Amino acid sequence: MTRAQEIRDEVLLQLKGAGQRLGLTSEHMSKRARREGEDFSVDEILEGALFLVGQGFAERMQSAASGEIRFRITSKGVLEFESNHD
Repeated sequence: MTRAQEIRDEVLLQLKGAGQRLGLTSEHMSKRARREGEDFSVDEILEGALFLVGQGFAERMQSAASGEIRFRITSKGVLEFESNHD
């Protein structure tokens, strides 16, 4: 698995764990990955998340109040994650 694939897999894993309503920021996902021993930067996580948005596995949300950008998994993303982690 390439580094980019590992990052996208980590993003999907975290988004699935967060649920479909909540969503996570790239900063939060990077912090959580570092706690697990990964060395993915915020920019790498953001790039992976945006790729997943383009593929329809995640969606981007922006808070009207704070302008904060969060990502959440789509149903297509859940099915993709489950098919690769059985």
